[in-house]
Amino acid sequence: ALGIDGQVLVDSWEITPVVGDRYLLCSDGLFNEVDDSRIAAVLRRLADPTEAARELVRLANEAGGRDNITCVVVDVLDDTGRDPSPIGDSRITSHLAGSEPDGGIRPTATAPASTERPPVADRLRSSLGSTMTWRVGLFIGSMVVLALFVLGFVWWTGNRTYYVGTDGEQVVIYRGRPGGLLWIEPEQVESTDVRLDEVPGARRTEVTDGVQEPSLSAARTYVRNLREQIDQTRPSTTTTTTG
Repeated sequence: ALGIDGQVLVDSWEITPVVGDRYLLCSDGLFNEVDDSRIAAVLRRLADPTEAARELVRLANEAGGRDNITCVVVDVLDDTGRDPSPIGDSRITSHLAGSEPDGGIRPTATAPASTERPPVADRLRSSLGSTMTWRVGLFIGSMVVLALFVLGFVWWTGNRTYYVGTDGEQVVIYRGRPGGLLWIEPEQVESTDVRLDEVPGARRTEVTDGVQEPSLSAARTYVRNLREQIDQTRPSTTTTTTG
């Protein structure tokens, strides 16, 4: 089984064969193109399993042939190799026929598939829905959920984070990320009384690049600590009075 999952869930049934039964094992290249009633009619009408398999492949190609077509027709015979049912008398227990969607014929156990293909316009007329499977739907749904998660994360990061940066020579607080994030540009939310030329050299570069903080209160705390550090580096003034 081929698919997008690391583990494949296999549907299985246990069936007791009865003499006279006819089984069809086929890929979705057949049953997505030909309905069950037409398939059953072919299996009842054609006694030879080779002809039945070939006819089913032909009908699938005629209906569009958008996927690989594999048909295995199995007749349950008695211990003498005879089939007592009205289907016919044959010693062949199974016949395989198949076709590739590009028109090529895959080697088969007994009979080659028909190479007759409908016109290109007829094949293109069908929609994706006829070949949609639950695995494809699950994959598309997963991609949609992932895309929504990424968009939500980008929106949250761009609108729920803050940073301390500059507007000209003034230190200000922005909402967003330095330089923006995808389509979300940073927005100035508060101006401060701190000028960039007052910021100590060790802090000036990081403020120019943008200091990210998780919340507005955290950004305000950073500015407050910056202001205190500026005040500590200013020289003290002493006034002396003489008489």
